[in-house]
Amino acid sequence: MSRGLSLRIPRAKGNHLGKKIEFSRPVAPEDLRIGDYVAVLSIRREYLPSVCAGDTEFRPVRPYRVELSDWCDGEPLRIVAVCLPFAAARSPLGRVQWLNLRSDTLVRLSRAYGRTAVRAARDKKSPEDEEDRSEKKRKKSKKRKRKG
Repeated sequence: MSRGLSLRIPRAKGNHLGKKIEFSRPVAPEDLRIGDYVAVLSIRREYLPSVCAGDTEFRPVRPYRVELSDWCDGEPLRIVAVCLPFAAARSPLGRVQWLNLRSDTLVRLSRAYGRTAVRAARDKKSPEDEEDRSEKKRKKSKKRKRKG
């Protein structure tokens, strides 16, 4: 089973190219495995036309299918559970996201890229996350004091 394509670009003078470039590929829901690194490529939504409610003439109603890719930022996620058509994935900051594989198009990331991207995202923590972590530490220390 192929994990993705890679391409080697020749080194040019004065730039950082010459390293292996990896490409992500769309992955079918049945090919997802626990531990895979994925990213959401696009989200498909279906909308009914708004003129359906007041339309007196009988016409078959067909939903508009819209594919949204501007909401997807390519955040690397690690699959923790799969129960088709759903999957649970952990973000780099530890939050679990529930993915609907009927509407979400996922791409598989290489293991090396996934690990590197997750590490980089963990290093770039927001102040809210730091407050949450410090609050959790305080609660743990209170529990230890009560036991001891």
